[in-house]
Amino acid sequence: MSEKEITQLTYEEAIKELEQIVAMLEEDELTLDKSLELYKRGQSLLTHCSDILNKAQLQVNQLPEVE
Repeated sequence: MSEKEITQLTYEEAIKELEQIVAMLEEDELTLDKSLELYKRGQSLLTHCSDILNKAQLQVNQLPEVE
């Protein structure tokens, strides 16, 4: 899992990393500190994905309707 700046990730990269974090939190025996670190990054990734989707929705809404 890359520690790439979240704002630089594409939607697909962010979702993939989020899936990896969820798997780690579900399966691995992590320390509390590591679990909290992963949880916080996961929250940031989720916010980033939501922002990307919201921007895409705005772009779709601005497209002219086809008759």
